[in-house]
Amino acid sequence: MASTKTATSRPSKTAKGKRPGASRGSSATPSVSPLRGMPVDEWVRQKATGWQAGVVERLLVTARKAAPRATVSIKWGQPVFELNGRFAFVKVAKAHVTLGFWRGAELTFPEATLEGGEVMKHLKIPLSESLDEKLVANLVRQAVALNETKGDPTARRGAKG
Repeated sequence: MASTKTATSRPSKTAKGKRPGASRGSSATPSVSPLRGMPVDEWVRQKATGWQAGVVERLLVTARKAAPRATVSIKWGQPVFELNGRFAFVKVAKAHVTLGFWRGAELTFPEATLEGGEVMKHLKIPLSESLDEKLVANLVRQAVALNETKGDPTARRGAKG
């Protein structure tokens, strides 16, 4: 009499080498920031303190006045302004507050020095400097005009939908 073994059935691996239903565990980085969707005013209260909170509030008010049709929401853990695509963001650091622009390299700014790469640029506002609201409004209006003329700066070019 021949002995027979019963095969144990194991789920097959997927293309990436993981079994169906396998989880990454609790240490996995969330794909969406837990701050996403938080009201912007609440974000300011939680994430900006002291002099930085005052600068952020003034930046938000100035940008909203310069681009009244724009929306602002929390994305990537920071306020992001959008009108026909993203055009600006605010970020808090220890020694300064940053106002960044998706198309910063295309902005004209004779009275300011913007830092950054070949496309995105930002304005750093340290404690020692006062906020130039006219400059901020000018940069915001330029960024909105670029989005109105050229479209969403984050849209994939040539993508077929």
